[in-house]
Amino acid sequence: MRSRFPPYSSALDLQGAFARLSKRGFAANNLGESLQQLTAATSRMLDVERVSLWGLSQQRSTLECIDLYELSTGRHSHGLTLSVKHFPEYFKAFFAGEPIVVDDALKHPATLELVDEYLLLNGISAVIHSPVHVNGELQGTLWVEQVGTHSAWTSVQRLFAHAVASLVGMALVQHQLAVAEDELRAAKSLQRALFAAASEAIVISDAQTGDVLDANPS
Repeated sequence: MRSRFPPYSSALDLQGAFARLSKRGFAANNLGESLQQLTAATSRMLDVERVSLWGLSQQRSTLECIDLYELSTGRHSHGLTLSVKHFPEYFKAFFAGEPIVVDDALKHPATLELVDEYLLLNGISAVIHSPVHVNGELQGTLWVEQVGTHSAWTSVQRLFAHAVASLVGMALVQHQLAVAEDELRAAKSLQRALFAAASEAIVISDAQTGDVLDANPS
């Protein structure tokens, strides 16, 4: 099903679209939902067939597709992986941490290794791969991919893709904060349960005044 978002082409249109996307906010406790919202909205706003998010493994040896949105079908999928071993030149370009903007993906040195096993299989002609940084560290990449006939990427489209990659980084930071807060709450709940269930009497007092601050049932 097509979205309420129309395709945008002018700088003013995309600026407004990005502002709308930024204001929507993210479900910090549901990272998958937030990322799906971003891939789908980006695909519709830029009117490109494929937008996907890829995460870098802790060993920095593979990229895994976290979410791929296809505009023509409205479908989300995930799971494809790329390894440094099989695509060393692409990863060299990726690890540079700069956007990879290619108007002819079948001939560009950075994407040439992807031709047979990825680009041709999916009919991809042009790509923008924008790095995703979290707290200053390279953590993944946003892929914007056009299928079929393609005109050169405009500077506005490039900037929009890079801005969305920054939004992805923000969503990841929010998720990390939410997880840390949940873990802190869980730790405090466990501490309180152990305190209350202890068979020995436990009294917590102020070391300076001697005032009793808390005591368990025992």
